[in-house]
Amino acid sequence: FGGFGCLYILMLSIFFQSNWLFYFDNSFLSLSGSSETSTLIEKISIINNFGSPIISLSLCILIIIFFLWNKQRYTEAIWAVMLIITGNIACFLLRELVRRPRPFEALIHSTKYSFPSASIFSIMILVFLIWHFVVPDFHYLFSRITMRLLLIFWIIAVSLIKIYLCVVFPSDVLASIFLSIGMESFTKLGLKPMKHYKD
Repeated sequence: FGGFGCLYILMLSIFFQSNWLFYFDNSFLSLSGSSETSTLIEKISIINNFGSPIISLSLCILIIIFFLWNKQRYTEAIWAVMLIITGNIACFLLRELVRRPRPFEALIHSTKYSFPSASIFSIMILVFLIWHFVVPDFHYLFSRITMRLLLIFWIIAVSLIKIYLCVVFPSDVLASIFLSIGMESFTKLGLKPMKHYKD
């Protein structure tokens, strides 16, 4: 409920055009790459493409197949599928509800609306699956800690790149993180009775 609550506050701030949100977003966008060379922007755009929802979704499917379904962890596999489906539906509906235009200074072509960021949301779902189902299989504690730090760094790096390219507002990134946390916790409520029935 904390994730959904923070998301709701951001939505209200957008609807009422709150001053704090305006200053928060523009303080980060002022550091964007609008004055950089086209070569640098092109290179950063290539890195940005690796964080696209299609790539994240494809990796999620591979994790479900090889780390869950093939290991007969059917309950967790169903939960992961439901998280992906319900999460993306919620993300789509919120984008259509808020209809927040992207920054005017966007340096690369993107879809119409930016709140919440579909790319960051997809990456967050992928990180949840890796965090819960892939990392625990590592034998050494150091490997698990290192992998989880890399996952956190990946989220931060992709978020900063998208803000740098003016593809999204910083608050759009926060909205995606809050939404993913809320959906991950919410769908877990449906996982508990399934695991209880299985036991």
